Amino acid sequence: MQVEVFPRDQTAYWFGIGSQNLVKADGSFELPEIAPGEYTVHAKLFDEHRMYSTQQDVDVTTSDIEGLVLVIGQGSTIPGEVRWEGTPQVLRNDLRVYLESEQSVYGYGSAAPVDQSGQFTLKEVSDGTYRVAFTDLGKDCYIKEVHYGEALLPDVEFRVRGTGENLEIHVDCAGARLEGSVLNKDGLPATGAWVVVVPEESKRKFFRLFKSQLTDQYGHFEIHGLAPGKYKIFSWDDIERGSWEDPEFLKLYEDKGETVEVQDGDKKTVELNLIPPKDGDAKTD
Repeated sequence: MQVEVFPRDQTAYWFGIGSQNLVKADGSFELPEIAPGEYTVHAKLFDEHRMYSTQQDVDVTTSDIEGLVLVIGQGSTIPGEVRWEGTPQVLRNDLRVYLESEQSVYGYGSAAPVDQSGQFTLKEVSDGTYRVAFTDLGKDCYIKEVHYGEALLPDVEFRVRGTGENLEIHVDCAGARLEGSVLNKDGLPATGAWVVVVPEESKRKFFRLFKSQLTDQYGHFEIHGLAPGKYKIFSWDDIERGSWEDPEFLKLYEDKGETVEVQDGDKKTVELNLIPPKDGDAKTD
């Protein structure tokens, strides 16, 4: 069993700031030297190749927290349905819905196939916070809206506690397309460069809206399935994948991005110049 602590203001914090891998035989644990702040305590248990977990929010002040009880159960069953807007671009029997877990190094919480009528059932979902995702929606489709019980989820993110509610996922298959090419400092096609579409600043906590692709041997790119909205497009060479999800990283290049606004069904062309990395940026090996 493992117990970890995560800051609540980190939306994609994969590793806890404090952990205790070996909980004592009586189930007790102690996490020392945790600074004041708002946290989520996450406990997980591995049993026969499955992981069960639970979590609880705590507010740490200058005083110790004692008597915290975390109860790990067998998990919840969550029934659900996918509703399509437009024509699905994948075979219905090939589609799988899964839950991405913020506090799991495995990155997922449960998965299930979607049947011909759009129905699915997620089983043994541990208590925790999850985002909804799919194995492959088709290149022009995007998750438009998600309901969990009576709640409309702002970032397809929801929290499971004790019992599961109905999960309804609306998918739109008329997403916008962007294509174009990237040139290096010599005016030649930039091969193998990252092209990244970043939503406007107020929506950057919604990682599902980010899109990225490497240019081909001609410096060309084509990105599909963009939800309506305003974006900035960047292109970097020799940069670590996912660096652009760090707000501090993006601040360094904010004025280098090309601005574009799209609606459903749009097809737009953008020409980009390769952005050289600044000193200290994380680069690929």
